[in-house]
Amino acid sequence: MNKKAINRYEKKGITTIRQLSYLFNPRRRRKKSGAVQVVFKNELQALALRTGKIYLHETPSISPNQVELFLDIEGIPEQGFQYLIGLIVVRHSEIETYSFWANTYQDEMRIFEECLAIAAAYDDAPIYHYGNYESKVFGQIAKTYGLKIDAFQKRLVNVNTLIYGKVYFPSKSNGLKDLGALVGATWDSPEASGLQSLVWRYRWEENRDDQFKQKLLRYNQDDCHAVRRLLGELRNIGEVAKTRNDVEFAIDPKQVSTESGYLVHSQLKQIIVSAYEKQYQLNRILIRRLKDSTEEHKKSLPTRQDPIATRNIPRKGGTTIRVLQRRNCSCKGRTKLTASAEMAEHAIIELFFTKSGCKKTIVRFVGKKASCPTCGASHLPPAILLNRKQIFGHQFQSWVVNQRIAMRMPLGAIAMQVEDQFNEHLSSSSIDYFIQRFVKIYAQSEKILMERLLQSSVLHADETKLNIRGTNQYAWVLTDGSHVIFWLTQTRETMVLKDLLKDYKGVLVSDFYGGYDSFGCQQQKCLVHLLRDLNDDLWKNPFNEEYEKFVAKVSSLFTAIFDDVHKYGLKKRHLQKHVKAISQFYEKTINIPSKNELIETFRKRFERYRGSLFTFLEGDGIPWNNNMAERAIRHLAIQRKISGFFTKAGADRYLLLLGIAQSCRFQKKSFLRFLLSGEIDVDIFNEKKQLPRNGMSNM
Repeated sequence: MNKKAINRYEKKGITTIRQLSYLFNPRRRRKKSGAVQVVFKNELQALALRTGKIYLHETPSISPNQVELFLDIEGIPEQGFQYLIGLIVVRHSEIETYSFWANTYQDEMRIFEECLAIAAAYDDAPIYHYGNYESKVFGQIAKTYGLKIDAFQKRLVNVNTLIYGKVYFPSKSNGLKDLGALVGATWDSPEASGLQSLVWRYRWEENRDDQFKQKLLRYNQDDCHAVRRLLGELRNIGEVAKTRNDVEFAIDPKQVSTESGYLVHSQLKQIIVSAYEKQYQLNRILIRRLKDSTEEHKKSLPTRQDPIATRNIPRKGGTTIRVLQRRNCSCKGRTKLTASAEMAEHAIIELFFTKSGCKKTIVRFVGKKASCPTCGASHLPPAILLNRKQIFGHQFQSWVVNQRIAMRMPLGAIAMQVEDQFNEHLSSSSIDYFIQRFVKIYAQSEKILMERLLQSSVLHADETKLNIRGTNQYAWVLTDGSHVIFWLTQTRETMVLKDLLKDYKGVLVSDFYGGYDSFGCQQQKCLVHLLRDLNDDLWKNPFNEEYEKFVAKVSSLFTAIFDDVHKYGLKKRHLQKHVKAISQFYEKTINIPSKNELIETFRKRFERYRGSLFTFLEGDGIPWNNNMAERAIRHLAIQRKISGFFTKAGADRYLLLLGIAQSCRFQKKSFLRFLLSGEIDVDIFNEKKQLPRNGMSNM
């Protein structure tokens, strides 16, 4: 554990390994989750230490090979010199050991060539090592001496990657010495360690005493054997984890029971599951003999039809709209259609909006069918053909989408509200269909918002984590205070934003995340983040007088600037006078290195971002904070707490509509009324226009 993690636990009152072990709370992995990021859990490691068991977050699966190689390298890192390579070849239970020793730098290339020659003799055998030191060394050696090692590097397997975050041994570290001791590995010298090996090498170079060389050769071979034993233990755990008493599963702990007990558990599980069914009487479990409880119930239960598909719309009441017949046929001759005596009709459930509220109504589209004298085809009126798959009208769907996007309501709550207020059944899949339909309609709106954003003189950017089926991805926001767009990326890399702003000539306001540093446009860093960090560290270090004086100087500088900002606004002609004070501040405070660790941290930040901390002094109306982006993304942060997680497709659709909703909010326009209007451009939309009342909007 690093110091930061230790401090975090201490703030919660966790000061011992035993206390930490009780914090582990296993969570089941979702069935449809994507690639899960490997994360080391301190709580689970503490639990392994307390119980003395091996905990598996992921069961190791290592296939055996007829020939396996085990590698370890000893070197002097600060000199970039590798003087000893140990290699063990295990073939059909026979073990061959090799040691390649370099007396001087001139021998370094030779020992690597000899090692590669031995490894090439077993071209299909994996080469196991522990840690990333060996792979880095071979990469550096290949560049230095021009060795071709592509095939060799592909065979390297870091055993530590098979353990980290997946297998938790009852040890205080994942070092080879600690884990090797647990699996029976021994070292000839009790004081053997990486640091001690450097001492032995230096002593050998001083007097060429052979005893130090032999100690190094033995130590190196012991490391290779420890890797071999550790790999064997992992392979054994993967094969017999379910039966070993000292191995436990982190997510699904073992459930030990007798044979008859398993039957009881099986029956009780079925009873518990049946309690969550909607129709308990149809799915209830009859308590029978224990031997019958494990048999599958093959008789299929009657399925309830979708209430949406079987909905009976009243034949009376509501509004009737006469629609025009189709004029021309789609056949080659484009023949003019003739009216038919047969009438076509389609009814939808719609909401009728007034200044005082809304109510449910039925809208019926009635029109004559038309037939083609050439091909004989019969055609419905265009308005009916367009809406025949719709049961709910555009205004009803707009109301539902507004509840989901602007009001942040869960799907189940929306369905309950529809049933309570309008006496209509609405499933979650129907709500999701509404959202998909609106995404297609308003995809053009997002493009318009993007065009307007790129024309703005100032843009704000920010990002936040979003749980996509158990995997953290990142939702980004870009806004100018009137227009907002969101998008989703799998990582925190800024390539998408960089591509969007490659030709942008304005100012980008952002936080201090390093991904923004490579952008070509002018930037203004959020000073709120900087000042808050300064203030927080001052609270944590109240008796650090030197740091307190440093913060006082920073405070004096910014106080004078912000006094003028509050007095005159963000006007260049009133703020330019502070440029001289900033130069003096850098000359007397920032450009002078400090021995104080806290001051040095912030001094480097001031140095690095000098060109983007005071951009707001160089033009009119450039904000010095990123509150606009944080305000835009706060809605998503609240929705994240409500929903817990999103699906990938669901998140993309949600973010598109959220961008439009936030644009309406920033322009003080109603998102619901925008959807009802049928307009696709938020800027053009005029809320004062009369709302459509006949269900014909956007048709």
